[in-house]
Amino acid sequence: RAGRTVVCWGSNEFEQVGNGAVGAASSNVPVPISGLTDVRSISVGSEHSCALDWRLQCWGRDTHAQIDGTAGTTRRDPTAIPGA
Repeated sequence: RAGRTVVCWGSNEFEQVGNGAVGAASSNVPVPISGLTDVRSISVGSEHSCALDWRLQCWGRDTHAQIDGTAGTTRRDPTAIPGA
């Protein structure tokens, strides 16, 4: 977190950087993630990332329907988790 902006970088094979880029458009510099404000917590994994502001939002690979209940998809941008 740089100031009040959430940033991500690294591999983007499964859109886990969260900048809307498709496929393996990896970034070696921090990229601002839009749509996140007042973030209190961030969790990152090898294939998806999550942030908690006033709701839980995740992006990246959704292999086991852990993001929005649609297994086998990817989310390029932060997506609100239903029921969270």
